[in-house]
Amino acid sequence: MTQLNSLRDWDQLSMRIGLGTFMHPTPERLRFIKQIGVDDILLNMYRSAMTDTDYDVLPLPGDEEWAFTDIVTLRNRVEDMGIRLNAIENLPRYFYDKILLGKPGRERQIECVQRTITNLARAGIPYLGYLWEAGDVLRSSLTYPMRGGAVSMSINLADFERAPLVADREYSEQEMWEYYHYF
Repeated sequence: MTQLNSLRDWDQLSMRIGLGTFMHPTPERLRFIKQIGVDDILLNMYRSAMTDTDYDVLPLPGDEEWAFTDIVTLRNRVEDMGIRLNAIENLPRYFYDKILLGKPGRERQIECVQRTITNLARAGIPYLGYLWEAGDVLRSSLTYPMRGGAVSMSINLADFERAPLVADREYSEQEMWEYYHYF
């Protein structure tokens, strides 16, 4: 078994089995993930009633940014189960909603996101994914039948043709690109 301290030597690692998950990283879930042969995990900091993320608190607390000590605590909880936390996906939307839509207060949010990115790097987590769209990830179903009895999420765009606006108004593609470049 590779020593956990050396797991941060990314370029020295062979291919490994990883898992991207929406779930809360409880000891029981992490133990199960390790038992099925997973060595690396991407935790999705996301809250939605449609997936197993409608829990009271996110695995990382914070109103504007994630603190270094909280990130290290989460990383250690995962690593204590023999799994490497190699990525976190999706900052909470309220961390960057003003940046996303070019609203007043985006400068402060940019500073907080920069600190969060720095804290992730210092804590040894090399990847951060984020969702750059005003709405949520659209899903029509969480139980779409797949091969061998498996189920998956799916989308039928017709389900969303008359959906209400997800922001205060409709934003053009040009505006969204402008705000993204500014970010």
